[in-house]
Amino acid sequence: MTAGDDEIPTRILKHAATYISQPIRDLMNKSFLEGIFPSKLKTVVVKPILNNLNDISVDNFRPIALLPVLSKL
Repeated sequence: MTAGDDEIPTRILKHAATYISQPIRDLMNKSFLEGIFPSKLKTVVVKPILNNLNDISVDNFRPIALLPVLSKL
């Protein structure tokens, strides 16, 4: 899986989950309580993906949004 703007691959978080789950939980709870969501986690990288390999026209591309992994939590 491709990482978003934060460049943190999902597999890294999965492997480190036992070590980082509590600090991430604390940061998320603080974010909810204070009503602040970091602007860096709001960035999206949109990449075009070709649907039909036989016809490379603009109509045959679909957008894929790559979000920072932590913003999906």
